[in-house]
Amino acid sequence: MKKNKAKILNRKLFIIPFLIGTMISMYLMYGILDGWLESNRLHIKEDALNLGRIYAMDIEESMIEKDGLLERVEMAALLDGIEENYAIDFARFIGRDYRIIASTDPIEIGQFVANEDYIDLLPSTEEKIDEIGSKDKKIEVLIPVFLDEARVGTLVLGKKGVFFLSMEQRLILGTMGILISIILGLIIFGRVMYVESRKNLTRAYYDKLTNLPNDTFMKGYLKDRIEEKQPKRDAIFLINIQNFRTINMALGFEIGDQIIKDVAKRLEEILINQGIIFRFTGGRFLFYLEEYKDHDHLLTICDDIIAGFEKSFCYLSQSKQIQPEIGIVKIDGQYTSVDSLIKDAAITLSFINKNTKCVKFFDQEMRNQIDRKEMVELELIRIVNQPDQDILCLVYQPKINLKTNEIMGFEALARIDSKKLGVITPVEFIEVAEDKQLIIPLGTLVLETACIFLSKLIDDGFSEIKMAVNVSGTQILQGDYIKTVKEIIEKTGISTKNLELEITETVLLDNYKKINGQLQILRDMGIEISMDDFGTGFSSLASIGELNIDTVKIDQYFIKQIITGQEENIITTDIIAMAHKLGLKVVAEGIETKIQKKYLMDHGCDIMQGFHFSLPLSEEKAKAILV
Repeated sequence: MKKNKAKILNRKLFIIPFLIGTMISMYLMYGILDGWLESNRLHIKEDALNLGRIYAMDIEESMIEKDGLLERVEMAALLDGIEENYAIDFARFIGRDYRIIASTDPIEIGQFVANEDYIDLLPSTEEKIDEIGSKDKKIEVLIPVFLDEARVGTLVLGKKGVFFLSMEQRLILGTMGILISIILGLIIFGRVMYVESRKNLTRAYYDKLTNLPNDTFMKGYLKDRIEEKQPKRDAIFLINIQNFRTINMALGFEIGDQIIKDVAKRLEEILINQGIIFRFTGGRFLFYLEEYKDHDHLLTICDDIIAGFEKSFCYLSQSKQIQPEIGIVKIDGQYTSVDSLIKDAAITLSFINKNTKCVKFFDQEMRNQIDRKEMVELELIRIVNQPDQDILCLVYQPKINLKTNEIMGFEALARIDSKKLGVITPVEFIEVAEDKQLIIPLGTLVLETACIFLSKLIDDGFSEIKMAVNVSGTQILQGDYIKTVKEIIEKTGISTKNLELEITETVLLDNYKKINGQLQILRDMGIEISMDDFGTGFSSLASIGELNIDTVKIDQYFIKQIITGQEENIITTDIIAMAHKLGLKVVAEGIETKIQKKYLMDHGCDIMQGFHFSLPLSEEKAKAILV
């Protein structure tokens, strides 16, 4: 009894080395297969996907699918191994169409099964053992093979010269067949996963639209180049399609995609064999050049790119000129991170002047300016979130009524004094606030602060005093701006007649109709509207009557033309006369001399402000000057 158990155990144990041996054979088989494919030059093309860590070999999909190349080679290798090593006389794999796909007998391959004894068993989804009593006396084990729950075929294992097998032998043969079918299924599954993984690799590292290496590939490549220790003279060209967003909106995104493909193709033609082109993002491409000769070499490449885009593109039966912008960064070994390199390239693009040659080389001053803007932005965020920290303060410049020579009001001017950055000029922080979408909360804070001071002055008996506050176009276009103004007026308790809002001419360049409508609502509330810097922007003397304003402020440019007081060829007097004919008051700002004051008084100017009268004052000094 023990002897029989030992015999059975010994027979079962041979399955373990069989399984391990097959796995090793599979591993070796893949290596042999790769070598065989390469030696036969089966449409193998090597992609440039070499990041120092990954090498990809792309076999064309058509060759993989054609005649089941991989399946035939893998199955043949497996079945031959089964026959040689595991005392099986024959093995074959039969597809769902009853065609023999692989066999230890090459003559059978491609033939259709004709044996009626077990043809009815092939569609089965369960293992079957068929004892055939022909003169050959053989037994065949039929094992269905599955992939993703679907039967893909049947593995047939056979032994000749045997009419009857014991249950023990059937069990061993059946178990072995099941394990082989599992391994065969793994091979088929592995092949599918191999193809799918290559597709995923392509999707991960190549841009679907242009077939160029994408930004993921680019960052890995740049990282490897940066980390190389040897000195280098490399450069990157960040190439941007000028106004690509506008083009997308005007022509549609399908045309936009076509433009991207056409630009990629043209760049490849221009820069062929000179370096690597990557699709970065949106309408941007990055070209990497190794070992440039000198500065002129880089300029020559830029000239080639610009010249290559002189030929127009054609979309919707119309010619379209595409203008590239190029930001160049010389690497020269000083970079330690990909992010800083790409950031500097993007910074360089932002410094390109649209009216000049669209090429710019990075320099450190650009980075300094951007870093400064980022620090100003952080200070503005602190001001908006923590207004009580005294970073932002308002000063008030008196406005003089020339008829009475008395102070009739103040213009509120914002100032920032940062512990980190010192004094930040209005020109600087207003530009940053506009760019970073902080102008709305900042403007609301300035308006409320000015109205609080105005409320104090009114409570102190200066009931006719006016407070002028500057407003941006972004604020006026905000949907709830009118509501915000009303809430501040109610909160501070001021009268609308004491409030004046100043806009600049440039505000009207965009959304003229909507802004003019908003101004009318404000005027209907009793708030005066003043146009600042008049004479340098959009408006003309002929069209000013259409604007919903009460006052014009003559720009300082015209005031500075008054030097001797005897000038006859300046238009300042014409502006004053025309404004009065339209029922508008006139304010002259930037008055610095007695000559300027007298000239303007003689020509009927209503109100003046400037250093000749007073510098901007703190709340305490502004209140004191009224007394």
